[in-house]
Amino acid sequence: MIIHTHVLNQQQQIELMKCWNEVYPVNLQFEDVAQVKSYFDGLEQVEYFLLIDASLSATAFSFRFIRDDELWLAMLMPPSMQGKGYGTILLEELTKDVDSISAWVVDHDRELKADGSPYISPLKFYVKNGFEIQEGVRLEIDSISAVKLVWKRL
Repeated sequence: MIIHTHVLNQQQQIELMKCWNEVYPVNLQFEDVAQVKSYFDGLEQVEYFLLIDASLSATAFSFRFIRDDELWLAMLMPPSMQGKGYGTILLEELTKDVDSISAWVVDHDRELKADGSPYISPLKFYVKNGFEIQEGVRLEIDSISAVKLVWKRL
């Protein structure tokens, strides 16, 4: 089941923070829900897409937003939901009513997650789902090194 909303309640914010901190590199971690709220308050026109699998007691979070007059997305897929087609389902939902959407994606395996395991780049997943790498367009800041991807409706 996918829930599409413009606002997350307190419990959903806590679950999003836990998922974020579980799946993203340690240098992108949130310390508390106030940081989560602050991050999302800094984005424009945020829409959340929550994919819930009750049998796994898990929720995948994705969201799209406007930054610099461009539509962007991010996705948080718990390990228990990876490799089961849920990411593709969420991408289909995120792109069904747009002409294009962008994402920053870590394109290397040098980062570590909070549990010490390697962060595996999702680049292949996005390319498999129709995103194109924007050669030479990178985000290089202290907390992340990523390549820009763009999906366009054909």
